[in-house]
Amino acid sequence: MVIQLNDRKNQTMKRKLPFLITAAWLITSVVYAQENVRLPLTADSLATGNYKDVLNSFFQLAFDRITGPDKEIKFTANPYAVMAKLDTSLLIDREYYRYRRLRDLNFSFAVKLDTSYKFNGFSSGLKYALINRRDETVSKTFLNMMAEDHKVSEFRILNEAIEAYISGLAATPELQDKIRAQQTNFTRGNINFNQLEPSFQDTIKKLADAKGTVYLASLIEADPEFNLKATAQEVYEDKKNYFNNRLLWTLGITDTTYQDQFMFSNIVISSELLKGIDSLKKADIELNLKAALQYVDDTVKSGKDLKRSVFSFEPGINFVIKTKKTNKSFFEFKLSGSYYHTFSTLYSDEERNRLTINSTIRIRILNDIWIPLEIKYDPESGNFFGLFNVRANFTGLGKLVN
Repeated sequence: MVIQLNDRKNQTMKRKLPFLITAAWLITSVVYAQENVRLPLTADSLATGNYKDVLNSFFQLAFDRITGPDKEIKFTANPYAVMAKLDTSLLIDREYYRYRRLRDLNFSFAVKLDTSYKFNGFSSGLKYALINRRDETVSKTFLNMMAEDHKVSEFRILNEAIEAYISGLAATPELQDKIRAQQTNFTRGNINFNQLEPSFQDTIKKLADAKGTVYLASLIEADPEFNLKATAQEVYEDKKNYFNNRLLWTLGITDTTYQDQFMFSNIVISSELLKGIDSLKKADIELNLKAALQYVDDTVKSGKDLKRSVFSFEPGINFVIKTKKTNKSFFEFKLSGSYYHTFSTLYSDEERNRLTINSTIRIRILNDIWIPLEIKYDPESGNFFGLFNVRANFTGLGKLVN
């Protein structure tokens, strides 16, 4: 998903959100002279399906427990997404940064359905990211990391050297325009290094050696079909992958009112943590911890109250398989365990402490549609429970974003 930015001069861009400085150094230094700059939002486009279930960047429509007795249709959004839908000027860089805190707030509404798909209640909820270090588009840490990276500096240095060389050419305007057109196509990735004029190839090699851009010089020497834009994108993706593993910690509250019960008869206070802990050759790994405290009506006692309380804790590991080119997650397998403790009076044949073993398989069938299949196993009873879900994540902004 990307946001469209208005074309501005570099000095104006540097006064805006920190990411634009990085974009000016890495992307704009390689792909300059374009009418528009496109800002990638990796917190959404490259986020795992598990991450989007914890915190959603724009909109999500979920169909949960389709095969279970208590079904749910839930809509999740955040205030910034709604505001941007009504006023697209908020997608401009300055406004995008200004409302960054609103993007850390999710609200949701859900309709409960029974086995026969009849209305059985409704719920609502709020969730806020206490710590969200995964969005590099507004991160000073990401800016500093990019500024200090020697590979990023080499792109800028080589591009400036080539520009100075072309500007100083003592040749006819026609020849200068011809070389500049080749340089523009080269930096935009339209042509590879070996498609340049032989004399221009030699000049670039000499400039790379003279300016000490060792990384780029070695790549050009090793691969005649070296593509400058593709290489810059690879460097950028490596940095984004690092940010996709950073900490996310949320705190939320939901309430549910069932058709045959009183208002707000089921309240849940929850907290969830997501952190990438390692990267393998073929998969990434996420640590996912979730704790919740649930208050419901204690039917053992007369009257209507919220005196029945249940604590739950679910530690899990999510294995993420990504595509090689786009680096998007397409298959995830989450293995977790759940511990439940009931503080209040127990019901007949109820255990105060319970354990389950859980697994969730997420498959990305389209760019924004996920199918999570949840399976729970109760070690004491030996029972399996399967829950089929569908998640549709979307921006609702038409052709303005991808």
